[in-house]
Amino acid sequence: MLRNKKTLKALLKKQTKAIIIEPGFFNTDFLDSTSVNYGEYNIADYEEKATKFRQWHDEMNHNQVGDPAKLGAALIQLSEMENPPVRFAAGSDAAGWVINKAESIHAEAEKYKELSSSTDGAIKNADLLNSSPLS
Repeated sequence: MLRNKKTLKALLKKQTKAIIIEPGFFNTDFLDSTSVNYGEYNIADYEEKATKFRQWHDEMNHNQVGDPAKLGAALIQLSEMENPPVRFAAGSDAAGWVINKAESIHAEAEKYKELSSSTDGAIKNADLLNSSPLS
């Protein structure tokens, strides 16, 4: 993970492309008791949810939808793209979660769009606003 602005700037100068990989569950030993670690401290208010989460992981172990070999092939394909995506949801489960989250964010933004717009002052240069690189 890039945490250093200097590193990111150096990569961008070299035309290096970075992709955020958002993986779903892949059929590995990652959820085995020999790999996964939940920590020692329990918070009473979260105990029920934490227990359900651990049970779900136990049931998911070796039942994950993702194929690691296919992930490897997809990552190679992404690395060879001239214009790869900024984000890649690896696996149908991850794609579903990302799409659901994006739809939720979109719906909330639409719901409060009028209130958001009510905070605007006088727009001096609409062209500048509309040409934002963040759009």
